[in-house]
Amino acid sequence: MNALDRSFARRSPVAILGVALVMAVAIGWIDFATGVYLSFALIYLAPVLLATAYAGCAYGLAMAGVCAAAGLLGDLASGGTHSLYPVWNAGTRLGVFVVVVIVVSRLRTAHQTERALARTDPLTGVANFRWFEEVAQREMYSSRRYGGPLSLIYLDLDNFKRINDERGHAAGDQLLRSVASALGTSLRPSDLVARIGGDEFVVLLPHTDRDGAETVVSRVRSELVPVGVDFSVGIIQLDHAVGSIDDLVGKADELMYEAKHAKGRADVPPMAHPVRA
Repeated sequence: MNALDRSFARRSPVAILGVALVMAVAIGWIDFATGVYLSFALIYLAPVLLATAYAGCAYGLAMAGVCAAAGLLGDLASGGTHSLYPVWNAGTRLGVFVVVVIVVSRLRTAHQTERALARTDPLTGVANFRWFEEVAQREMYSSRRYGGPLSLIYLDLDNFKRINDERGHAAGDQLLRSVASALGTSLRPSDLVARIGGDEFVVLLPHTDRDGAETVVSRVRSELVPVGVDFSVGIIQLDHAVGSIDDLVGKADELMYEAKHAKGRADVPPMAHPVRA
């Protein structure tokens, strides 16, 4: 069931509507073939629920109308043309379908909201570490099975504690939101940024090697440094020595700390390149 749910969730609303229409036509034909003595009202709910759950309320209402009309045509074709009963039954079915669509649509919206909250860092709006782990696990599996590079950026703000102490937590929170926004505008839709600590972020870059990851860091730095924000980063590309998500993040974290400590040395310029593996 989980595999079927994921399959429908990946389909476009139009594709879902097409499947629901095929179901409605099949049910309507069986309804006509069996005559007026068997009721298919509950069975018509299947395509209505499918359209509502995976395509949305508007598509669900459209399917409610289609299924009510299919039931009416089946009743009329089975000998109910001289009575208002088929029309009354169709209207009743339509009313029930509409109520079901509204209830399921609201439950769907509530579920999506709860799911987003469970995946999102409430302060910055980027992914939290739990969602990052799920996505990173899939991307690591895909990279190893089908090939293609996978890189991770581990980013830690410089002097964040001092900013909090001197300017207050509100200023620190705004700084974190600014960093999250800069990261978001520098990424592709397939990339993922997550906040995993107080002032620590990770960026997962599928189909990107280390050089591509450094290009992302340069874009982010060009946005933040002019407004007085600098950071230290570690960049790692997935290889056979990395066995798990914890290894990937841990190695990038170590590289980030190397970069942060190197900034304190007199022989290293302030805008040193990120350390990478």
